[in-house]
Formats: sequence, C-alpha cells, structure tokens
Amino acid sequence: DNNSLKWISSYRRYDSSWAQDVDGSPLASQQLLQTLDHLAWSQELRWNGSAFGDLLDFTLGGFYYEQDGTLEARVTLPYAGLDFIHGPDETPADSKAVFLHTEWHLTDALTAIAGVRWTEDFKDYVYRRRNPDLTLPQALATLTGQVGIAPERALAMATSEPARLIGLQDSHGA
Repeated sequence: DNNSLKWISSYRRYDSSWAQDVDGSPLASQQLLQTLDHLAWSQELRWNGSAFGDLLDFTLGGFYYEQDGTLEARVTLPYAGLDFIHGPDETPADSKAVFLHTEWHLTDALTAIAGVRWTEDFKDYVYRRRNPDLTLPQALATLTGQVGIAPERALAMATSEPARLIGLQDSHGA
C-alpha cells in the first residue's frame, strides 16, 4: 500500500492605492482615490493512499481559508458638488471543507470514481460611506454564506494508449 501526506500552506498580504479619473475628459466628472488592504491565508492537508493492493486509490483531506480586507475610496463628483469617503468596506470571508476522492480500478481498462466534498463558505461585505466631515452614516451589510455536500461519480475507461473515455455525473449546478 502506498501512502503520502501533504500539507499545503499559503499566506498573502498586499496593500495598494490608485487614483482614477473615470471619464478621462479635461473636466473630470468623477475622480477616485482608492486604497485596498488584503490579508489571506489557507491550510490544506491531504492523505493520498492505496488499499487492497492495486484496487483502490484515494485522497482524503481538509481545507481552510480565511481572508480579511478593506476597500476605501475618496470620491469626488464635481458636477454634483459631492465629495465623500466610501468605506472602509470590510470583506471578511472563510471557507472550510472536507473531501474524499476514490478510484476503484475494476479492470485494467475500467475505473469507477466516487467522492464527496462538504463545504461551508462565509462571506461578508459591509458597505460604509462617510461624509466629507468624516461623520458616519448608517452601515449597511450584505451577508452571503453557503453550506453544501457535493457528491462525485464517474466511470473511466481506457480505450487505447493515447485515448481515454470518461463519463462524469457532477452535482454542481444540479
């Protein structure tokens, strides 16, 4: 039996600022100065193995992702006499998953594939606007989240060395 354990980690952080004259004309109708701060990290653990001789290959694993960030902009609309600060809009999110993928080698040419993945996703985006005097109007929040189980079923048949025939039934979007 062949077994391996793989741990995958990632970390990302960036801050950026940019200015934008939306209409590009000599008299600006909308000017923006935007700032984006972002931090994300993830962890994934996978156990790849085989069992029952050459009959079964499998991958069992888990995944976690988390992000935090803000988007802020100074927005000037000279034609309307408006000047306000958009944000900081917070963008936290996380994702958790556990998965199992199996390949059953029934013959040299026929493999049955089955798997399942459980996922829980959370995303939050908080809209904020500030007046030019930095007073805060009411914050509005839009929340989205999803929990689901996605089964996987397929049948793969090797028809010749350079070709392979695969039939797949996927529950995504069904």
